[in-house]
Amino acid sequence: MFADNWITFSRVDQLLVTGGGYLHGHGSSAWPHNDCAANPRCKMLLFTMRFEFVTNSRINYIQSIDSRSGHFDLYGCTHDVEIWNVQCGPGHGFSIGSLGKYNKEEAVRGITVRDSSLRETQNGVRIKTWASATPNLASDIIFDKIYMDNVDNTILIDQQYCPHCNSEMQQSNVQIRNVTFSEVRGMSSSQLAVKLHCSKNVPCQDIKLININLAYHGPDGPVASSCINVKGKLYGIQLPSGCL
Repeated sequence: MFADNWITFSRVDQLLVTGGGYLHGHGSSAWPHNDCAANPRCKMLLFTMRFEFVTNSRINYIQSIDSRSGHFDLYGCTHDVEIWNVQCGPGHGFSIGSLGKYNKEEAVRGITVRDSSLRETQNGVRIKTWASATPNLASDIIFDKIYMDNVDNTILIDQQYCPHCNSEMQQSNVQIRNVTFSEVRGMSSSQLAVKLHCSKNVPCQDIKLININLAYHGPDGPVASSCINVKGKLYGIQLPSGCL
């Protein structure tokens, strides 16, 4: 269960992974063993497929089912990536981060995720940085035409990630800028459908919310949004009402 990864591609240029098969993570059987929020010596759950230092490559027609971690997790030194036509869930959703944990991480930039859907995932589209992060940058990121079906944390920027410390006392040093959430619609499983909580040290810059239409029918009240240390603009439909 805690092996490194099922499949790893490392230091490859012009890689093509295709076929039409699927990777079944059996995540529901593994999630109870993930105690990383309380155990600093925890073992990370494996990835079904991992790419390290891979350039100029393409992955087509591969299905990820019942993921143990995020269906797509993007970390430092990732740039110029386009992801589209992905259907996933359950699992953690689309995540960029956690960023800034290690010294001398390279920036993440030029990421586009579009024309995709998530069902019953723990997060929708998320950018996450460590609360006590070393200086870094995440920029030029687009989430476009994403459909949510009963998804928690549908739109999330979290710059206070620190599962083993009092994150409220720390501020991230990862600059997040030029991020667009466009045509994100569907059903949120949490009342706070849009949560953009950025760092006081380096507030998020140039954040755009375009035609957001997220419903919530739970017991906690009307669907809501929350923004902290964010500079940006709203365009078109905004449900929940925008907080920028």
